[in-house]
Amino acid sequence: MKAVIANWITALRSGKYEKGDTQLYDRATNCYCALGVLGKVMGYTFSDSGRDLVDSFGRDVGYDPFGNVIVQDLEVIWGKNDRGWSFNDIADWLEQGGLD
Repeated sequence: MKAVIANWITALRSGKYEKGDTQLYDRATNCYCALGVLGKVMGYTFSDSGRDLVDSFGRDVGYDPFGNVIVQDLEVIWGKNDRGWSFNDIADWLEQGGLD
């Protein structure tokens, strides 16, 4: 789990992902929320709506895989992302033990 979080932090800081909000991934703008970046790090793709994860078999798995990494309520991270925290801010928060 710690390796996934470390990789998530690296991805958030990489500049590879354009920040968006309200959904994991927005195909129209190619933007991700912080949880969308985590989904990519974990090897998932996204549903057509961009609001759910899709596994390697093409099955919509919703948000269930996040439970393997994030113990805390997903709404905390959604809130930070959608209230304008940058990916670097979220990465700093994660490094400072935000998920503890």
